[in-house]
Amino acid sequence: LDIDHMKIAYDFEFKTSTQIDPALKQELYDIAAEWKRRHQSEQLPFLIFTKSMDFVKVYDDRSLQSTQVRLEGTAAKAFVYCNEAPKTIDQIKEHLNGQNGQGEESAEEAIRFLEEKGLVYGERGKYFNLALPHNSNL
Repeated sequence: LDIDHMKIAYDFEFKTSTQIDPALKQELYDIAAEWKRRHQSEQLPFLIFTKSMDFVKVYDDRSLQSTQVRLEGTAAKAFVYCNEAPKTIDQIKEHLNGQNGQGEESAEEAIRFLEEKGLVYGERGKYFNLALPHNSNL
């Protein structure tokens, strides 16, 4: 009998002695309930950007406070470069150096700024732009 082990469904149950803080658990439930409420209403959250010749404008309505961020220079170029696929800091530096000869430090500063604003997500040394282009042809 030839069995394809990749097609077998698994169901695991376990018990753990680790206790979850009830306040943390409630916070998670509250956030999930708010997310569900917004997705069932007219107030759909969004994070989009528009690109101009000299700047990028990011419209962020993920939280209850709608914000707009205007990115210029290195931050704008790094933000757009990380749009299609995650990039390493070395790839970002190389891209920026090819565009305007700016130093390595400015690339790291730009990524740090974008992460602080919640516009770029970094994991395992790669960075990805979280916003969707308003015009999909960008």
